Amino acid sequence: MGINDVRLLESRYSMSYPSNDHPHDKQQREKDIFDIVKTVSEKNALRNETSPQPKAFHWIVDDDPLRANPSNDITGDSKILQRYVLAVIYFLMDGDDWFCG
Repeated sequence: MGINDVRLLESRYSMSYPSNDHPHDKQQREKDIFDIVKTVSEKNALRNETSPQPKAFHWIVDDDPLRANPSNDITGDSKILQRYVLAVIYFLMDGDDWFCG
């Protein structure tokens, strides 16, 4: 499934927040996602900016192209948790330094 397929699903099922979030909506979304990821990560790890957990959290909140909506029944908590755990692994394994060669 490519990025275009993800965008098609987003538009078909309205799974994402709009890209021009109102500041309050963005804050609420960030709080909702934090409440979800803290069920699998300790708060201390999430507060340590050098660990992979906050990097994964910020990726989910700011950069994830799916822009999953925590209150949406289609994506819900499990979709966010799956993407968060994979992002933690990515950052833990220095994924930014991976290359194809």
